[in-house]
This record gives sequence, C-alpha cells and structure tokens, in this order.
Amino acid sequence: MPVSGDFLIDTNALIKLLARDPSLRWHMGHDFRCSVSFITLGELCAGAHQSKRAAFNLAEARRIASEMPVLGFDFDTADEYGRIKAFLRKKGRPIPHNDLWIAATAVRNGLTLITLDKHFSWIDGLAIEIW
Repeated sequence: MPVSGDFLIDTNALIKLLARDPSLRWHMGHDFRCSVSFITLGELCAGAHQSKRAAFNLAEARRIASEMPVLGFDFDTADEYGRIKAFLRKKGRPIPHNDLWIAATAVRNGLTLITLDKHFSWIDGLAIEIW
C-alpha cells in the first residue's frame, strides 16, 4: 500500500543534508517526514565504499536506514519505472537508471521527491521540490 503525504529524498539532497547544509535544513519543518529509496541507500553504500572514510560513511548509511522508512521494490514500482522510461525515451530525454527507479518509487507511493536534479521535472505525474 502506498505511503501518502510525505517526501522521498533523492541521493544528492540526502548527501547535502548529511553535510549539514543550512539551505536544506531551512526547508524542513518540525513535522518533516521523509522516506528513502533502497536505490538511494545503495548509492550511499557505493559512495561509502569508494571513500577514504568508508567505515564512518557506511555507519551513516546504516543509521539513515534505521531512522527513515526504506521503500523497496514491488511490481507496481516496476510498472511505473517502465512507464516513465518509455515516456522519457519517446521524448528523447533519458535520465540515469537509478533516478528512474527513485522517480518510480516516489510516483508509486504518492510522495513528493526532494532533489537537486532538474531532470526529474521531465517526468509527468512526479511531484518534486528542487532544494
């Protein structure tokens, strides 16, 4: 069953938030509720394994996974991925595969995507906030 009324945070916005960027924290109110995609966690772990502070960054990814709802994969998300990918291909506006999955997760769950990437605005039916 889809989650409603909340946000899904994209990897780049989450990294900016973790870096304690005050411009992101300004957007968040007291009751700010946010979920994260399993794709975003994978991207965080990949970045951690490539960093000089791998243990610290992996611990941060694990902390996020314990503090935020992690949205996974189901048939409806896969169907949404296919719809979005076909639509963007038809328009000649491809975006990275992981971003397609993140967008599909947001649409499937009725969530507004928080991102820094403007290419998400090409996707019909995806509510976004570019922070």
